[in-house]
Amino acid sequence: MRWENKERNLRRLYDYLRDNQDEKVALFDIGTRAVRVLVAPKKVPDYWDGRTFFNDGQVFELGADVGKFDQKLRIKQSRALRDIIAFISTYLDILHRSGILIEDVSAFGTAVFRWLENREEVIDYIKNETGIAVYVIPEAQEAQFSLFAIGHTFKSTQNETHNVTIGENDALLLIDQGGGSTEISYLYPNKFKGNVHSIDSLGTTALREEFFRLGPDGWVDPNKNLRRISTQNERIIKLIQKRIDSWKGYPELKQSRIFAYAMGTAIQKCARGSTYNAHNQLFSVDDLMSRLKISCSELEQSTQQVRTLYGLIQDESSIGGKRLNDLLVRLYGLPVYFFILKKFGITEVRYAAYGLRYGAYVAKYKFGVPF
Repeated sequence: MRWENKERNLRRLYDYLRDNQDEKVALFDIGTRAVRVLVAPKKVPDYWDGRTFFNDGQVFELGADVGKFDQKLRIKQSRALRDIIAFISTYLDILHRSGILIEDVSAFGTAVFRWLENREEVIDYIKNETGIAVYVIPEAQEAQFSLFAIGHTFKSTQNETHNVTIGENDALLLIDQGGGSTEISYLYPNKFKGNVHSIDSLGTTALREEFFRLGPDGWVDPNKNLRRISTQNERIIKLIQKRIDSWKGYPELKQSRIFAYAMGTAIQKCARGSTYNAHNQLFSVDDLMSRLKISCSELEQSTQQVRTLYGLIQDESSIGGKRLNDLLVRLYGLPVYFFILKKFGITEVRYAAYGLRYGAYVAKYKFGVPF
């Protein structure tokens, strides 16, 4: 099973449960690339710090096991599904022995479950193996949940230091790049009014495929793609810009002050510190593109051609493979944030470290949203 730092993470959970005796709940987030668990106080605290939660996340790439033509998951053949079930079952055993009731454990699936043609079969299998029913979050609700976490934590140390507050007509804009799609959503926190738009072709899974397989005349075998890293990077950037330019945006936000947030692997790789310290970190749009150029330069120093890079990152568990993959994800991740921010005339963006599972937690245990 591909579970990084398993024993250390299990020990962290034991320590968290020992040191925090209040009533607890748990949420499992099963995504296109990763599965995550969040253990939290049943009563949502007004302020969060590094001791409020336990969380762990592992990349198992469930989306990669979905058939490209029939959109079905071969349950018996999927290594990712086996790993996800083992991950959930291991944590459930500890949680149950610690007194957390099964009705206080939730699981939800995101984009990959919305794609699946045999979704009910997969959900039934997971329930039979773990006892947990997976709730498939509708696209609009997924974005709303993430914005709940941002709204709840807006009054944080970073924003208080700069005396930043949300006015009556101010909006929160979230750019959330996941494996299956990129969602651009907004919320007026003081009015509970918002909207969401999804672009599947800007998810990291699709962009990764295009980075390795898109040639000047169509699809090519990534092992035979002779283009330079910088040339392919320019091709992907133009592709991203074209897709974002074709979207009309949100004209209704023109008269509002917008606080922009971003989440996803690419922006996460730019942030520093723990979740608590990283949340609300500011990045300028120029800084994002500067980081992209640095990543591209570093990749070209390691390998000039796409086919060579493809071979080197196949083993992500190796130190070299992981480092190269971290650089690569910035090449097709950061331009997505850049061009969306540019479309709205926004010059800076805050990192949203508290992702979907935290928002689902706020939605369910603060606002009583059932799932």
